[in-house]
Amino acid sequence: MLAADTCRRPAFIMNAPIELQYPRSLALSNLTGARLDSMDPATLQRTTLSIDNHIKRAGAEPVGPLIQSLIVGVDSARDGVRIDLLRQSDRPCESSGNFTFQRSLTVDGCVLARFDGPASDIQFAYQKISVFGYENDIPLTGGFHTVFVERNSTRVVVDIFAITA
Repeated sequence: MLAADTCRRPAFIMNAPIELQYPRSLALSNLTGARLDSMDPATLQRTTLSIDNHIKRAGAEPVGPLIQSLIVGVDSARDGVRIDLLRQSDRPCESSGNFTFQRSLTVDGCVLARFDGPASDIQFAYQKISVFGYENDIPLTGGFHTVFVERNSTRVVVDIFAITA
């Protein structure tokens, strides 16, 4: 046996692939939401907590994962982008103050990307959606609904629903 044969070879770490599906529909119900002024982690955590508290004060319980909604072309104060955090509840809640309520949200014909990896790499899922739309002549609006399926300190699992024109 040669010495070179006993050398360790580098281990290649491969993240799970970003899975795409088209067309897919997103259907959510009993949504309480709040507009985000900033994407910093402290603001996200504070806004999530205040949405959950609003739902509980209304006598309901938060259910399911957190949803981030990014809609392009609706808010000129933020370069045409509106970012909301949404949370489903087990029953309807009233809109009040900074909180909105939607009984249902259905978006058909979306491109769905399932991402499982480090949160710092999530931009690759958005890029893959853009390339998929381009290669398949699917017009995308630039709007997304990102469902945070699972989060821990090292990775996130998200379903990204890209809105088509």
